[in-house]
Amino acid sequence: SAIKEKWEGVVVVRLTIQKDGTFAVDASNSVDERMRKQVVSAIYDLDENAAYYAQFAGQQVTLKLKFDLKLV
Repeated sequence: SAIKEKWEGVVVVRLTIQKDGTFAVDASNSVDERMRKQVVSAIYDLDENAAYYAQFAGQQVTLKLKFDLKLV
């Protein structure tokens, strides 16, 4: 949907990996609320791989994602 809707901009997300390998989004920020919601939703979709991520429990991760149509 990002390509179809021609989104451009940056989303910054901080998350913590839980004991069960799922992600808890601690903070997220973007000028475009649609992009922020899309990124947070995609992160929660990764929960299907929770068994793998459980080995990293307790770690905090900060992600900066850039939506740039020039890269498409």
